[in-house]
Amino acid sequence: MLFRSIAWYDRTGQRISAVTSGNLARDRGAALAPDGKRIAFTAAAPAGNTLWLQEPGSSAPSQLPFAASTVDFPVWSSDGRWLFFSAGKNRAHDRLVRMDTATFSKTDIVVTGGTDLVASGVSPDGKTLLYRDVDPKEGHLIWTLTMDQPNAKPVLFAKTKPRPWTAQFSPDARWVAYPSPERGIVVESFPPQPSQVPGFGYRR
Repeated sequence: MLFRSIAWYDRTGQRISAVTSGNLARDRGAALAPDGKRIAFTAAAPAGNTLWLQEPGSSAPSQLPFAASTVDFPVWSSDGRWLFFSAGKNRAHDRLVRMDTATFSKTDIVVTGGTDLVASGVSPDGKTLLYRDVDPKEGHLIWTLTMDQPNAKPVLFAKTKPRPWTAQFSPDARWVAYPSPERGIVVESFPPQPSQVPGFGYRR
């Protein structure tokens, strides 16, 4: 089994210090909190991946409580209040979960029923979640969900055949950027313009 650690590096690529000790198998999906101090990450375990948190001054990370055999790809909200991550069973990601970081014990499911749900980012105001999924017929899809509206439905934002590993809001939330192996970095306005075709934004 592969063991690797998470570490701090400066802008020149020089290692500064270790964040984790490396005694967790396959540390993956690390996400730095907006305050630049806390790091959430997932690690492999015999029964499935587990979710961990490394806090300032702590010599070892602590495991966050969540009952699922698969937990992956944590993403922080811009204010650090919420932690979003993929969850499911048997290595599948069929739901997106939001965890309250005030206690790390309160969770709720924000999206369910997908094939490979992965959160990409949260708008700066914390109201909109950006995530991707896979449809057997349509390919890889990028969706948005308005979280401050009860019973809001996901809205399709873009389609792309190659998997968009990540999509991000601009700091003013007016644009969304995502990589496309076919077209480079694609930048699209947000919310989409009425005439905008999903997946055909501005190439940069």
